[in-house]
Amino acid sequence: MTDRYKNLPWDEAWELSRMLRIYDGLKSKSRPDYIFIGKDRDYYERALSSPRRTKSMFLPGSYRPIMGGSPATYFIKNSGSDANDGLSDANAWQTVSKIETETFAAGDIIQLNRGDTWNENFRMNSSGAEGSPITIQPYGSGAKPVINGVSPGGTGNATIYMSAETDVIISNLKVTTFAKTNSRGVYFDGSSLRCTAEYLDVVGDDTDGTFGIRFVDSAGGIAQFNDISTVSQGVILTRNVSYTDVWPGYIGHNTVHDATDQNPESGDLIIVSTDGDFTGMLIEHNDVSGWQEDGFDLSLSNGIVQFNTVHDAGVVDGQGKVGIKILNADEGKVTIRYNHLHTIDGVGTFSGTGIVNDGEALIHNNLIHDITVSGSGLGIGISKSNTFDSEIYNNTIVQCADRGMNIASGGAVTLHNNICEGTAVDIRVAGSTVTGGFNCLVNDAAVTVASGSYSGGSDDLGSTDPLFTDSANNVFTLTDGSPCVGAGKEVGITQDFAGDPVPIPPGGVPDIGAYELQTVVAGAPGPTVKTGSGQKSVLDLARDQRFRDDRQREWLEHVQVVETEMWARNREVNRARDKSRTRKVPKISPEFERIANKKEKVVEYEAKIYRKPEEKK
Repeated sequence: MTDRYKNLPWDEAWELSRMLRIYDGLKSKSRPDYIFIGKDRDYYERALSSPRRTKSMFLPGSYRPIMGGSPATYFIKNSGSDANDGLSDANAWQTVSKIETETFAAGDIIQLNRGDTWNENFRMNSSGAEGSPITIQPYGSGAKPVINGVSPGGTGNATIYMSAETDVIISNLKVTTFAKTNSRGVYFDGSSLRCTAEYLDVVGDDTDGTFGIRFVDSAGGIAQFNDISTVSQGVILTRNVSYTDVWPGYIGHNTVHDATDQNPESGDLIIVSTDGDFTGMLIEHNDVSGWQEDGFDLSLSNGIVQFNTVHDAGVVDGQGKVGIKILNADEGKVTIRYNHLHTIDGVGTFSGTGIVNDGEALIHNNLIHDITVSGSGLGIGISKSNTFDSEIYNNTIVQCADRGMNIASGGAVTLHNNICEGTAVDIRVAGSTVTGGFNCLVNDAAVTVASGSYSGGSDDLGSTDPLFTDSANNVFTLTDGSPCVGAGKEVGITQDFAGDPVPIPPGGVPDIGAYELQTVVAGAPGPTVKTGSGQKSVLDLARDQRFRDDRQREWLEHVQVVETEMWARNREVNRARDKSRTRKVPKISPEFERIANKKEKVVEYEAKIYRKPEEKK
């Protein structure tokens, strides 16, 4: 035994030397498909001289070789056996709980047979790597694999659970919770990083306190393309303040519906909450309905909430209903845009609200309607506890049972280009400094100031019908004769609720409301020119230098394309013509041959004369 092992107990030294021999042997045989769990040869070498070494460093279990040098694919099906190696359909495992007892490497794929059902819970104990996740997904044909959680539940009261694992994707499964308070469908707990839940059907059991997909103290969590129903809370992301903002998280393209009615105070369907606000998070294209308290309950900074549809609140009395609620956005502006919120009923004496903001925010181009409650209802509310500035532009807020907007912020609030209608009052100011103007206010009681101030009212359109296309059928685009066309104020918005450009025409004056009218005028020199109140005429546009420059540039680009096509076509014609011709080869006269031969002899003679000495033979 060499000197480097002399300070170790005999059993540890023997095990370590054996380990190094095995390690070197595998490497010498070019067997990259075996690795050792989290260790390499340098680790064991350093362990020899480490003053903090413990016996656990050298236990045989620490050296167990596993498959993992290259990604492997494992199979699980009801007709398999856990005694198999799981590396093919023919040798598939039988239970999903088998996953708990195995160790997987980055890039591995675990596949569950479509059409099969498992009544069990399991915990994932392995991590992938950034850019090389471990993926759990289906294979075969048929319905999604089903994992029914069973009571009393696995670790974390979850059907699928992991804690502190990183880079894991769970995809295309159906997962059910079990009848127990605080049960979870899919639970990423304790510092999980860059984990994804996607294309899942998560079904709760209508028990109070059930969760669909939950990330706790996590960063980079992604929940996308899931269908979640009959739970108290659908998607939850919470993050500990120790995390940086490198992986802010994403919630997108989920359908979350039919929250349990067991407790109206716990019926929030998408929740983002944290000890330190999420920064830069994107929440988009979600469809949320049937909630009992808040559709979205969000704590964000510098985040974006966009293209969501929030509708048809739950019918349980005892709690106000809010579509999108933003709290504590005190470290950066949150943008709330292009959302559609409607049919929000507070039930009884409790109010219904489209958007509530308690922080710095930019709220623009949202469509909010049918806030019809027996108590009170409003489209946008700025909380009285909010001391930050807010900007509210180009929203269409109509058919509200009480107020279109209620501005109670302690900060400065700017309102421009909004269409606002409430049965009692369009805009109510309570304690705020509000700069208004260029809003279309439908009612005679347009603005009420309980305290604070409202300036710019002379630029508002008061007691004005915006002339929607078909408000009875909730079509709130503008008609060509609407007083809102070309009557707005430039605020830097370039896209309307429908995704069309703003303003129309380019360089013109934007419309009031969430939609920008897109109308073709017969005879106009471009497809995006419209007339209306406050718009330039076609003659004026023709004299506008920018308009002429744009048209000239488009014409020159068109000419260049045409010339290029003509040149290419002529080239092909010439080539075809040349190929069809029979070329005549001129005969060489005897005199030409004599002169050519003589010239060749002269050249050869001169080469011999001027050849360097070392080149002579």
